[in-house]
Amino acid sequence: MLRKLKSSRQTPSTASGRFAIVCAEYNPEFTEPLLQAAERELRAAGARSKNIFVVRVPGSFEIPVVAAQLARSGKFDAILALGVVLQGKTLHANHILEAVALHLQEIAVETGVPVIYQVLSPGSLADARRRTWPGPYHRGVEAARTAVRMAAVMRQQAKKGRKT
Repeated sequence: MLRKLKSSRQTPSTASGRFAIVCAEYNPEFTEPLLQAAERELRAAGARSKNIFVVRVPGSFEIPVVAAQLARSGKFDAILALGVVLQGKTLHANHILEAVALHLQEIAVETGVPVIYQVLSPGSLADARRRTWPGPYHRGVEAARTAVRMAAVMRQQAKKGRKT
């Protein structure tokens, strides 16, 4: 179910946070607005431009290998995975989406670095526009907000671990 974005509550400080964005080049009319909105939202939350690292990959299927390399580097507080796989008449899109989701979750669990999954699977061009172009359903904004929040959660968890 597609839900409108809630207005952002007080956002945790991201001034010292480092974020990587892995963005698919395929379907650029949708992925570029996702990327631009995510970068803008991260900066609005306090992230410095120099601490936002963007890697473009050919398609969504290629996102996990780069996300894994970035997560294992230990340099990032969160990684955003952005892509758009349009549903077609075959199961090809489903195979890509399942593989990408599975591997991104494995990367996050294995490395302890949050990987924010925003590889969208819209059923129509109108749905893709609704989720990637400016408006109340923008998933690039949602990805950035989730990354900021998860980076803060992981910092809090690390502090709690040191106190025990």
